[in-house]
Amino acid sequence: MIRSRTGFTLLEVVLALGIFAILSVVVIDVYFSSGREERRGVARSQGAGSARFALEVMAREARLGVPDYAYYVEQRIPLVDGSGNPRALSMLAVVLPDNTTRVYRCVTRGTTSALAGDVACPASNGELQRSLTGAAGTWESLTIEEAEVTSFQVFVTPSSDPFPADSTVNQQPKTTVSLVTVGIGNVEDEVRTHFQTTVSSRNYVR
Repeated sequence: MIRSRTGFTLLEVVLALGIFAILSVVVIDVYFSSGREERRGVARSQGAGSARFALEVMAREARLGVPDYAYYVEQRIPLVDGSGNPRALSMLAVVLPDNTTRVYRCVTRGTTSALAGDVACPASNGELQRSLTGAAGTWESLTIEEAEVTSFQVFVTPSSDPFPADSTVNQQPKTTVSLVTVGIGNVEDEVRTHFQTTVSSRNYVR
């Protein structure tokens, strides 16, 4: 009497192991891909949230105040280029309703020194700061550590103060702010976020 064989042949075992290995690779790749996307999502959210908060703060104060034209003159920072077009600035100076000068700048994270003119945003590890007690006072950060600021540009129009009685400029001050942040996860998870807003001053002196 011939008895039926039980178990698997070597070929069947090899095929099963091969299929299992392929499925394992696919599952692991999906797992790590979803992890990367999750980290990118968190980084994008951090960068966007930090940029939105900073822009809202600047927009509110620029709307309630006016550009500090005297400060720009004092610091020898021209508001227009050689062709007469608005020039991209690396800092924003605003006179608030209480006559306090508020200055915004992009510097290397942790910098506490006084403002050093119209200095471009650092290529890495940058943060957006605002002065708390005037142009040369205490500085506070407006962006979180997980979000680096890589670009901060300000455009102010008109190029001269329109409020003096002898001014021939009949234009309400307008400020445009462009901000780029990088939400940091791992190096490969960096996500750049660009925001821009334009606000007009609500201060009517004429």
